[in-house]
Amino acid sequence: MNQTDVRPRLFTLALRFLRIGLIGFGGALANMALMEQEWVRHRKLLTHEQFLEGMALCYLLPGPTAVLLSIYLGARLRGTLGSRDHLVT
Repeated sequence: MNQTDVRPRLFTLALRFLRIGLIGFGGALANMALMEQEWVRHRKLLTHEQFLEGMALCYLLPGPTAVLLSIYLGARLRGTLGSRDHLVT
């Protein structure tokens, strides 16, 4: 089992998104960079390709890109329940 198979707890996921929302000054691009740093580089729960796939998908959809990316990441990491953790940010 590699680290990309590990699923974070919902509480941990919510806390990390809360942290990103609190310290993410600079708009959507700053928040997306913090998400990439947290989930790809630091925790290694996603590969860089998976993260870029999510970003590409979110750029195609209408709406705030950072919020859409947090929904994608939550769903990717914890399924349907994880996609609701974006409400914290």
